[in-house]
Amino acid sequence: MNKLTFHNNRVMQDRRSVCIFLPNDDSLNIIINVKILCHELLVQVCDLLRLKDCHLFGLSVIQNNEHVYMDLAQKLYKYCPKEWKKEASKGIDQFGPPMIIHFRVQYYVENGRLISTT
Repeated sequence: MNKLTFHNNRVMQDRRSVCIFLPNDDSLNIIINVKILCHELLVQVCDLLRLKDCHLFGLSVIQNNEHVYMDLAQKLYKYCPKEWKKEASKGIDQFGPPMIIHFRVQYYVENGRLISTT
């Protein structure tokens, strides 16, 4: 096994699938590194949606039937199920069920038209 192949296998083992539910009932499926910070994921989602005002939004997970906003300074794996952390992926098609995350408005503005897109 050459060094390049080993590196690619290791990179894939550190990746997981997340499903991000958007406020309009659409969803995004993203492959991410398991050690990503919540803030990095939020920026990635905002970039995909072409939103400039990222600071108005947050990411949440459901715990005890309630939405809990993620602390953006924490690593994502703090909020994920134990099985998701331990899962050893064998390639991009071998990911288990994705972690469910909600992209939500966290801070409301009086006029929604003030939220800008690129």
